[in-house]
Amino acid sequence: MQKGAGVFLLLVIGCSVLLARENSKDSLPKTIDSTQAEDWVAALTGLRIGGQWFLAFSSGKVGNQPYSQFAVERGYITIEKVFSQRFSGRITPDISVDRDGDGEGDLEMRLKYCYVQALVPNIGFVKETALQFGLVNRPWLNYEEKINTYRMQGPLFLERSDLLNSGDFGVMLKTLLGGSLAKDELPYPEAAQIGRYGSVAVGAYNGGGYHAIERNQNKTLEACFSWRPLPDSFPALQFAYASMFGKGNTVEAPVWRTQIVHAAWESRSMTATLQLFRGKGDYKGEYIDDSGTSLSNNGWSLFAEWRALDRWSVIGRRDRFVLDRLADSDSTARWIFGLVYRFSKPCRTLLSFEQQKDSTEKQSEIQISFETKF
Repeated sequence: MQKGAGVFLLLVIGCSVLLARENSKDSLPKTIDSTQAEDWVAALTGLRIGGQWFLAFSSGKVGNQPYSQFAVERGYITIEKVFSQRFSGRITPDISVDRDGDGEGDLEMRLKYCYVQALVPNIGFVKETALQFGLVNRPWLNYEEKINTYRMQGPLFLERSDLLNSGDFGVMLKTLLGGSLAKDELPYPEAAQIGRYGSVAVGAYNGGGYHAIERNQNKTLEACFSWRPLPDSFPALQFAYASMFGKGNTVEAPVWRTQIVHAAWESRSMTATLQLFRGKGDYKGEYIDDSGTSLSNNGWSLFAEWRALDRWSVIGRRDRFVLDRLADSDSTARWIFGLVYRFSKPCRTLLSFEQQKDSTEKQSEIQISFETKF
């Protein structure tokens, strides 16, 4: 894919040079008239371009096999355009390493998000409502990643456990309950969950995620409800419930059901979360027994960040995932600890240690990672 993109880029550049030469034969460049200027202003008005990438060096051991590598873990370029007071669009290519097939090792580009969005008028208590259609966010990770912001270290708990991912083809409606907190009411300046009394997000999706082809006719239904019970006295405290209901993305379409409860505390000095989940199957349709029946699974995750100094933080995470509660041997335990330094507000570096144990092997890793964002 990387080679194909390079060939395409060379063709575009070559055609541009030939056209420029042809135009130069006809006449000298003309002054841009007022109509052209207005077209340019209209095209650029409401246009926003942003980027985010995760770079890392990792060294560790899987079983008795050591490894070390530099890597581009993820790279996103986001282009957003506001077309009118109520309509906008977004496209976000996702650059990652191809880990299988003929292109193994190549940097490949695929779409993470590509949607149109319509703002819906406020209805009483329900405010700042938006409807997304296309390749859109999924409710749960769209919520959780705004609280635990350390995707740079690796996927968060349920994505790491292969139960779901962050984007899919479908439609999502999201809204804030009671509107948003004022800037001076936020539990800390960088807080991204801003609903005064909470938020609601519901959606219908193909179910296989943003990098999979639809393998059956089923559509998954997903929702996330958050609640901030005391926005005036304790805005730091939030609770959430999320649910996914559908079939795994295979021709056989095994049952997939996941329910999550979550509690979070966000303040200037720290963020702490507790997450519990229970379900059957997964979005890929891989957690099944020999007869094709979905396996039960459950688990929990703890996360904490202590913002010790202005630019320094300490983070820790503890996960436990159990596949089929009748078999303890199918459990996975994970510990993550890290030291964070922010060299500017949206950019930071993380030195982390991770250890993971399951019934077959033990993994350990030291990683230094960089997040750059604009």
